[in-house]
Amino acid sequence: MILLMCVDDGWGLAFNGRRQSRDREVTADMLRLAGESRLWMAPGSLKLFQGPEGQCPGQVQAAGDFLERAGEGEYSFAETLDTADESLEERVEELVLYRWNRKYPADVRLQWDFEKYKLKECVEFPGYSHEKITRERYVKGRKE
Repeated sequence: MILLMCVDDGWGLAFNGRRQSRDREVTADMLRLAGESRLWMAPGSLKLFQGPEGQCPGQVQAAGDFLERAGEGEYSFAETLDTADESLEERVEELVLYRWNRKYPADVRLQWDFEKYKLKECVEFPGYSHEKITRERYVKGRKE
Protein backbone atom coordinates (compact mmCIF):
# COMPACT_ATOMS: atom_id res chain seq x y z
CA MET A 1 0.00 0.00 0.00
CA ILE A 2 1.09 3.54 -0.72
CA LEU A 3 -0.05 5.76 2.15
CA LEU A 4 -0.90 9.41 1.50
CA MET A 5 -1.10 11.92 4.36
CA CYS A 6 -1.10 15.71 4.92
CA VAL A 7 1.01 17.18 7.74
CA ASP A 8 2.02 20.57 9.01
CA ASP A 9 5.53 21.51 10.19
CA GLY A 10 4.81 20.06 13.65
CA TRP A 11 3.60 16.74 12.17
CA GLY A 12 0.01 17.81 12.89
CA LEU A 13 -2.85 15.99 11.17
CA ALA A 14 -5.99 17.35 12.82
CA PHE A 15 -7.23 19.70 15.53
CA ASN A 16 -10.44 19.42 17.52
CA GLY A 17 -11.83 16.85 15.10
CA ARG A 18 -11.12 19.01 12.04
CA ARG A 19 -8.87 17.90 9.22
CA GLN A 20 -5.82 19.76 8.05
CA SER A 21 -6.01 18.06 4.68
CA ARG A 22 -8.20 20.38 2.62
CA ASP A 23 -6.66 21.84 -0.52
CA ARG A 24 -8.07 21.04 -3.94
CA GLU A 25 -4.64 21.07 -5.59
CA VAL A 26 -3.48 18.39 -3.13
CA THR A 27 -6.48 16.16 -3.84
CA ALA A 28 -5.96 16.65 -7.59
CA ASP A 29 -2.32 15.64 -7.15
CA MET A 30 -3.36 12.53 -5.21
CA LEU A 31 -5.67 11.53 -8.05
CA ARG A 32 -2.86 12.04 -10.59
CA LEU A 33 -0.50 9.93 -8.49
CA ALA A 34 -3.02 7.12 -8.14
CA GLY A 35 -3.79 7.14 -11.86
CA GLU A 36 -5.85 4.03 -12.62
CA SER A 37 -4.99 2.41 -9.28
CA ARG A 38 -7.56 2.42 -6.48
CA LEU A 39 -7.42 5.27 -4.01
CA TRP A 40 -8.88 4.08 -0.69
CA MET A 41 -10.09 6.37 2.08
CA ALA A 42 -12.50 6.66 4.99
CA PRO A 43 -16.09 7.61 4.06
CA GLY A 44 -15.64 11.00 5.74
CA SER A 45 -12.85 11.89 3.30
CA LEU A 46 -14.99 11.41 0.18
CA LYS A 47 -16.23 15.00 0.13
CA LEU A 48 -12.68 16.21 -0.56
CA PHE A 49 -12.71 14.31 -3.86
CA GLN A 50 -16.25 14.98 -5.07
CA GLY A 51 -16.76 16.96 -8.23
CA PRO A 52 -19.45 19.59 -8.81
CA GLU A 53 -22.08 16.90 -9.40
CA GLY A 54 -21.22 15.18 -6.11
CA GLN A 55 -19.56 12.25 -7.87
CA CYS A 56 -16.08 10.92 -7.13
CA PRO A 57 -13.65 9.69 -9.77
CA GLY A 58 -13.88 5.96 -10.45
CA GLN A 59 -10.67 4.98 -8.67
CA VAL A 60 -11.86 6.48 -5.36
CA GLN A 61 -13.07 3.80 -2.94
CA ALA A 62 -14.36 4.41 0.59
CA ALA A 63 -14.72 1.95 3.46
CA GLY A 64 -14.50 2.04 7.23
CA ASP A 65 -11.65 -0.49 7.03
CA PHE A 66 -9.96 1.16 4.03
CA LEU A 67 -6.44 0.61 5.39
CA GLU A 68 -7.04 -3.14 5.54
CA ARG A 69 -8.63 -3.24 2.09
CA ALA A 70 -5.84 -1.45 0.24
CA GLY A 71 -3.66 -3.96 -1.55
CA GLU A 72 -0.11 -3.89 -2.79
CA GLY A 73 0.45 -0.95 -5.12
CA GLU A 74 -2.87 0.65 -4.20
CA TYR A 75 -3.13 4.08 -2.60
CA SER A 76 -4.71 4.97 0.74
CA PHE A 77 -5.42 8.49 1.92
CA ALA A 78 -5.49 8.72 5.71
CA GLU A 79 -6.38 11.95 7.48
CA THR A 80 -5.48 10.47 10.87
CA LEU A 81 -3.62 7.31 11.75
CA ASP A 82 -3.26 4.89 14.65
CA THR A 83 0.52 4.57 14.75
CA ALA A 84 0.28 1.82 17.36
CA ASP A 85 -0.86 -0.56 14.60
CA GLU A 86 2.44 -2.28 13.76
CA SER A 87 0.83 -4.46 11.08
CA LEU A 88 -0.06 -1.30 9.15
CA GLU A 89 3.54 -0.13 9.05
CA GLU A 90 4.57 -3.54 7.69
CA ARG A 91 2.09 -3.21 4.80
CA VAL A 92 3.13 0.31 3.77
CA GLU A 93 5.43 0.16 0.75
CA GLU A 94 5.66 3.92 0.34
CA LEU A 95 4.65 6.95 2.37
CA VAL A 96 3.71 10.17 0.56
CA LEU A 97 3.50 13.28 2.73
CA TYR A 98 1.97 16.55 1.65
CA ARG A 99 3.47 19.33 3.76
CA TRP A 100 1.73 22.64 4.28
CA ASN A 101 5.03 24.38 5.16
CA ARG A 102 3.40 26.05 8.17
CA LYS A 103 2.47 25.07 11.68
CA TYR A 104 -1.17 24.81 12.74
CA PRO A 105 -2.74 23.93 16.08
CA ALA A 106 -2.98 20.14 16.24
CA ASP A 107 -4.06 17.53 18.74
CA VAL A 108 -3.48 14.57 16.40
CA ARG A 109 0.08 14.17 15.13
CA LEU A 110 1.86 11.73 12.85
CA GLN A 111 4.24 9.49 14.75
CA TRP A 112 6.03 7.30 12.25
CA ASP A 113 9.33 5.42 12.33
CA PHE A 114 11.21 6.87 9.37
CA GLU A 115 14.26 4.67 10.02
CA LYS A 116 12.92 2.10 7.55
CA TYR A 117 12.35 4.65 4.78
CA LYS A 118 14.43 6.84 2.53
CA LEU A 119 13.36 10.02 0.81
CA LYS A 120 13.00 9.28 -2.91
CA GLU A 121 11.31 12.43 -4.21
CA CYS A 122 10.59 15.97 -3.08
CA VAL A 123 8.37 18.17 -5.27
CA GLU A 124 6.97 21.64 -4.60
CA PHE A 125 3.83 22.98 -6.24
CA PRO A 126 1.39 25.82 -5.64
CA GLY A 127 -1.72 24.91 -3.73
CA TYR A 128 -5.12 26.54 -3.88
CA SER A 129 -5.10 27.68 -0.24
CA HIS A 130 -1.32 27.56 0.28
CA GLU A 131 1.36 29.35 -1.67
CA LYS A 132 3.63 26.31 -1.62
CA ILE A 133 2.96 22.64 -0.89
CA THR A 134 5.74 20.09 -0.68
CA ARG A 135 5.17 16.47 -1.61
CA GLU A 136 7.70 14.05 -0.13
CA ARG A 137 7.77 10.42 -1.25
CA TYR A 138 9.44 7.91 1.06
CA VAL A 139 10.13 4.31 0.04
CA LYS A 140 11.02 1.36 2.22
CA GLY A 141 14.68 0.56 2.12
CA ARG A 142 17.89 1.20 3.89
CA LYS A 143 18.98 4.78 4.32
CA GLU A 144 22.18 5.54 2.46
